[in-house]
Amino acid sequence: MSKIKRNEFLKMSTLAMLTPFNNNFLSGSLPAISKKDFFDYEAKYTPGVTSEVTPADISGSIRESLETKAAYIYRHLNCRGVVRMDFIFHEEKKEPYLLEINTVPGQSEASIVPQQVKANGWTLKDFYSKLIEECF
Repeated sequence: MSKIKRNEFLKMSTLAMLTPFNNNFLSGSLPAISKKDFFDYEAKYTPGVTSEVTPADISGSIRESLETKAAYIYRHLNCRGVVRMDFIFHEEKKEPYLLEINTVPGQSEASIVPQQVKANGWTLKDFYSKLIEECF
């Protein structure tokens, strides 16, 4: 196993969900930038310790790589509805690595899902109404 240099990776969360528009994916990426060395409980839940930038200020090639990988994983694991996938991105190799899939992501105003929905130009009401309509 090789050592991982802290600054070789960019931690990303990518929202991947099936949308009501011809089974396309609506996704977004954001970096979780922590003032701490480790992204622990304090970093996640203490206001001001970690910043999340929505939408992410990343290159198109990184965004495309993340979205392609997220869509592939979503389909092959037979996901439905809204999931959140957390990745780290290896800067040298230009490749995302999946850390986890959250199949029941948070829905509070501070959560990633509402941030991404708004960044994609939707209201939460319209987004969830369309998502529910897709079930029928």
